[in-house]
Amino acid sequence: MTFNITAVDGVNYSDDLPRCEIEMNGYLENCPLMTDLWGLEDYRRQWRTALTFLYEGKVKKCMLVTDINKMHVNTALCYWALYANGDLIYIHDITVKNPGVELVIDPIKIESFILPRFDEDEDDD
Repeated sequence: MTFNITAVDGVNYSDDLPRCEIEMNGYLENCPLMTDLWGLEDYRRQWRTALTFLYEGKVKKCMLVTDINKMHVNTALCYWALYANGDLIYIHDITVKNPGVELVIDPIKIESFILPRFDEDEDDD
């Protein structure tokens, strides 16, 4: 399986919004990135750190943040949760309402925040 995640500026999109482009086995999906709190380099840094920790086996699950914004009444954190199980990586799209966003930068601390995979019992038999 091939996997790539990239933060790109919005010049190739009609709304000019920066995007998260995620490619898996040739399938490309994108979503707008909120940049009122983080810029593109902040997203890139968080993804790079999280994926490095997962690859090196320092964590068994990590998050790739796809939407983070300033705290206000309806704050939510959107991310792709990645779960390592041997050579397999399971990916879930998750939204958390009113998170404590200060944890997001530290892959070791955030691992305990990420809920278990909802289908974990089925695959681990």
